[in-house]
Amino acid sequence: MKAILEFELPEDKENFDAASKGMDWAIVAWDMDQMMRQKLKYAELTNDSRKVIEDLRSTLNDMLINRGLQYPE
Repeated sequence: MKAILEFELPEDKENFDAASKGMDWAIVAWDMDQMMRQKLKYAELTNDSRKVIEDLRSTLNDMLINRGLQYPE
């Protein structure tokens, strides 16, 4: 199966960049999730800091789910 995306450049440059750099965005989201996971698991955090990081991580994952996205395998 093939999928071909066509863009009229330079008019569609923003859409082209979004499509061509999708994996980069996914990796950034994954890296952020893993960074927060590491902080929660290994860092000495106050209860308030722990709660903030847990909430941010949960929000990030909810945003991905709500948009039908998942981390790369």
